[in-house]
Amino acid sequence: MPLKIDQRDSGIWRIRGTFCGVRVDQSASTRSRQVADKIRAALENRILQESVSGPAAVVTFEESALAYMDAGGEARFLKPLLEYFAGRRVASITRADLDAAASAIYPDCAPSTWNRQALAPMSAVLNYAAAQGWRAPIRIRKHAETRGRLRWLRLGEAAALVDQAGPLHLFVVMALESGARSGELLALDWRDVDLAGGRFTLWESGTKNRRQRVAYFGERSARILATVDQADRVGAVIRGQHGGAYKAQAESGGIIAGTFSRACARASAAGDFDLAGVTPHTLRHTWATWACAVDPNLLRVKQHGGWSSTSQLERYAKLAPVGYGAEILAQNWALFGRTTSDDVISV
Repeated sequence: MPLKIDQRDSGIWRIRGTFCGVRVDQSASTRSRQVADKIRAALENRILQESVSGPAAVVTFEESALAYMDAGGEARFLKPLLEYFAGRRVASITRADLDAAASAIYPDCAPSTWNRQALAPMSAVLNYAAAQGWRAPIRIRKHAETRGRLRWLRLGEAAALVDQAGPLHLFVVMALESGARSGELLALDWRDVDLAGGRFTLWESGTKNRRQRVAYFGERSARILATVDQADRVGAVIRGQHGGAYKAQAESGGIIAGTFSRACARASAAGDFDLAGVTPHTLRHTWATWACAVDPNLLRVKQHGGWSSTSQLERYAKLAPVGYGAEILAQNWALFGRTTSDDVISV
């Protein structure tokens, strides 16, 4: 029996009835009878298609993505994909469609960006949809990425950057001592800092791999943190030039990119260095390289830095010159919450 529409006292039309065994009682969200009737017809068509061909015939990408996020899936990078695939049946999306979307949304970006910001989130949503029976499973191969030269800071470069960091002074020092990611530091709250213990807690919701961990800092960071008045130890630890907290973004390092770039330019000029191409993320590569020079125990370095595997750590760390670990300790860089320890072997 066809669905019916009736108008409420508010003037809004409502769709009611049972069609193909499906009970319907929902608002049409319109005061136009003509529009309400079109919505009713479209709803009947959807119910009919689903009853004959199953959910794969009607479930859209938007519905799949929303269900994926409701189930705890990562919403990062999905907004432009939702706009691109608006109204598209999730079952009809192919690999060619994914490549077209990546090219259209990120036309001037490298394959690594396509992989991270288009293929990875699409793969997650499509495979979630497949698990619900809304489409066939799909295996998505990433685009080949070219590995550029891994950049890490030498001690002189790091010292110059610290001196010229300006409003990012604490950020730079804590990044070099703790190995924390840019987004983790910019989101760090005073409630999670143990100043006396030289450590801070990073909760699952704020880490890239969704794993809670404790990160450590040394005397350099501790001295800066100790200068903050007790009354001001509320909210964000890392603040901008005018005292405001940084607003969270998908690519957290980009929030401070301009300020950081200017700090690098000042450091280059002051120390006759070339810090062109150095980014906030370079500090994490630097910590990995320094930490491995100070302590060759890759398992410990992996745990402190929050990598999921030693193979990931090896992508970040470079082989420092022989004896560099001793130089790092001699300049009082505490990479594990301490300056010296019997179980640290500098190489």
